[in-house]
Amino acid sequence: LTGLYLMLYAVGRSIVEEFRGDEIRGFVLDGQLSTSQAISAFMFAVGLGLCVLSRARASQSAARLPNP
Repeated sequence: LTGLYLMLYAVGRSIVEEFRGDEIRGFVLDGQLSTSQAISAFMFAVGLGLCVLSRARASQSAARLPNP
């Protein structure tokens, strides 16, 4: 659930940052991304990693259950 939250928040924050009118917010990658968008990209990657890790752990624990 935390991974999904991080990914959805990152997408929402990036969209909001795209439509903000201020120009003084810091830029990364030659002005292609604002600082908040760069942080959101990192948050999305962490959230995706948490989701993948969670699914891997769930499938491992399901494999350990005895078959009736």
